[in-house]
Amino acid sequence: MKQIDHDPNENKKFPDYGDREWAKKKFGPNPTPADLFYYLLPTAAVAIALYLYRGY
Repeated sequence: MKQIDHDPNENKKFPDYGDREWAKKKFGPNPTPADLFYYLLPTAAVAIALYLYRGY
């Protein structure tokens, strides 16, 4: 049986980029639950407004 050669760096963490980097820039390295609330608040407000508009 032949041994499979694995990449020695396969468990190395890659640098943060994309959404994670954006979140770190916007909310800092230690976001709080309040940050999530304020992030979702505009979406919730629009959803509620559209729901009420549809009802009339």
